[in-house]
Amino acid sequence: DMARHAAAEATALPPGFDRLYRVWFAFGFPAFFAVVAIFWLMLTKPTIMLLGLN
Repeated sequence: DMARHAAAEATALPPGFDRLYRVWFAFGFPAFFAVVAIFWLMLTKPTIMLLGLN
């Protein structure tokens, strides 16, 4: 764990931490909206025509 190691050693976080945080933050928004969409689909149960099948 980068943050624990930096805190234990009383040093700054390594440069890789910022990159990993940006990646985590960037993937978090689509994941959040996907979960909200799934929740909406579960609540509303819309009829979705898929390849002409019900």
